[in-house]
Formats: sequence, C-alpha cells, structure tokens
Amino acid sequence: VTTGSNSTPVLSRTRMNAFGEFGLGADSPTNSLPVKLIILTVRQSIDDALINWQTASEINSDYFEVQRAIQCAPCSEQSWMTLGKVIASGNSTDMRNYQFIDKKLSAINPASSTLYYRLKQVDKNGEITNSNIIVLDIKTKLNTITLYPLPINNILTAESNNSENINELAIFDMSGKEII
Repeated sequence: VTTGSNSTPVLSRTRMNAFGEFGLGADSPTNSLPVKLIILTVRQSIDDALINWQTASEINSDYFEVQRAIQCAPCSEQSWMTLGKVIASGNSTDMRNYQFIDKKLSAINPASSTLYYRLKQVDKNGEITNSNIIVLDIKTKLNTITLYPLPINNILTAESNNSENINELAIFDMSGKEII
C-alpha cells in the first residue's frame, strides 16, 4: 500500500519475515533510466515509413538516432544503418512526441518485404540505450493515376507512378457509360 504524494511516495510492506532479494523502484532522478519510452510505432504511408515515439520523461537526453535493418536474423550491430538524428528534449517530466520519416521505401531492394527499426538513444554523457525492435511489412506500392486536363477537351493525358502493373484503363462518363 502506498501513501504520500507523487513527489514523495511512501511504500509500506508488512509480514516480511524472511530475508531474501527484493527491490524498490521509483520515478525519482536517483533511481531512473535516462529516458522512459512509452510507445514506438512504425506504419507505411504509400512510399514512406512513419516512425513515431513518445517519452514519459527524459533526464540528460541528447538525441535519438533512428536506425533501420533490412536483414535481421539475427540482428548484429553491423545490420543497422542510421537514417537520421532527432534532437531530444534534454530534461523533461512531461510526455514528448517525436516523429521521423523514412522516405522512398521503393528505393530499397525490392526483394526485401520486411524492414526492422529501432531507436538508439544517446545521453549528453555519451551513454547509449537501444530500444526494442519494431517491424514493418512493406505493402505493395499503390498505383496512382493522374488524369488531366479536367474537364477534357479532345485530349486526355494519363500518368501513373507504376505503369508496369496496369493492364487496362477504362474511362466512364457521369452516367457510368464506358467512353474509352
């Protein structure tokens, strides 16, 4: 049972009659990790990977390196490539949100359908902590077709970002009648 306040908590334990290993943890600067990572996610947005994370608190935090591995069985330190650096808030007891965008997934080896991500958190004193690994299964690239000019005046131009996968293109009028 705990009493006190968030700033000065008190923990009491009764009926402890045997000696053995035990420990207590707290949110105070004397007994905490430099960064408390709440969530780390990755999702695909067409040809980019959006990496988001949130921290509950930070102590002496300098920056985060966002890292990616294409082969990760097992993940060695040589597997990881640093994509970029995001400056941390330094010292904070508030929740902080961060984001990084891994652009142009299509430029990665097309045989790789799974990507692995992690954060390398670096403190101002040089200490390093790696996050858990998160996985992104790359979905097939979406086809987009741009038609112009609209309204059509005798000539219609169609452009696609992935024309090798287009077998047939049909254009219908407002009533649903196929015109081309």
